[in-house]
Amino acid sequence: MTARKRHKVKITVKAVTRGKCPLGMEPGDSWTYHRHVPEGICLTAFCTLAPAIRTLSSLGDLCSYLDGGVAEGEEVESDQVELSCPDPGHGVIYEVRRVRE
Repeated sequence: MTARKRHKVKITVKAVTRGKCPLGMEPGDSWTYHRHVPEGICLTAFCTLAPAIRTLSSLGDLCSYLDGGVAEGEEVESDQVELSCPDPGHGVIYEVRRVRE
């Protein structure tokens, strides 16, 4: 059986909208995912980002991943999505982007 091609995925902190992240995440912090949890990323946030990371690394379709979370007529960039940390006190916004090589 042939192994499926996997793409690297870049995870970047885009903004911190409330308070200060207790783990010190700041805009511009970034990691590259390629089959393993990147060292230094917040594990709680990573668990939230994981479905999008898996979709993007395996050439999945983000429209299917978002399943109804897109308004009619809204454009979806197929290689990136922005998601928020699940901690309501520290609105860390992450960009998750497929790296095409």
